[in-house]
Amino acid sequence: MHGLGTSQVFLLLSLLIYTFFAPIGSAAAINQLTSNGVSKTVVGDVTVYIDQSSFQCDRIFCPPDTDRCQVTKFKAIENATELIRDNLCLAANNSALISERFIDNIAANEYDDLNLIVSSTGSSVITNSGNGRQLTPEEAEELNKRIAENIQRTQETLRMNLEKAREAINKAFSSFGNFGNLGNFGNFGGVRFW
Repeated sequence: MHGLGTSQVFLLLSLLIYTFFAPIGSAAAINQLTSNGVSKTVVGDVTVYIDQSSFQCDRIFCPPDTDRCQVTKFKAIENATELIRDNLCLAANNSALISERFIDNIAANEYDDLNLIVSSTGSSVITNSGNGRQLTPEEAEELNKRIAENIQRTQETLRMNLEKAREAINKAFSSFGNFGNLGNFGNFGGVRFW
């Protein structure tokens, strides 16, 4: 068995980055972080945050027996400057535990349709996004710029956390003589990840 080559690793990383940060629909990007029992899902201005003691479904807080959260945003048919935003906490049997509607003002030419479902485990699905409107080249460029900045910040945070973990592992095993120095720990197939 042999290790992955550098080009294979970069191809795999590129695919993973594209999968997690690619634009969804016509104008939304999803950013999701799950770590140590905490999950944060962000799609545009919608945030769903879950930890051991709370379940925030965008603008509402769900009760402890919530199975999933659903956030739906759509433009009001009768008024093009109103965006209807429904936040819903659902039980495992599909009954609504909490349901609230918010109305936001938006520009008449702005589109922000979204249907996001996030489970209590943090997994998420966008079942609908956008309304068929194509991004202008300027909007697409701005969206791609924000996605690239998010990726860069995430990579830097990951690099720093991995370095801290490596240092903690080296410190923990330093009392074991030669086994304590894990200098090559994190160096896989000639590609160093931190």
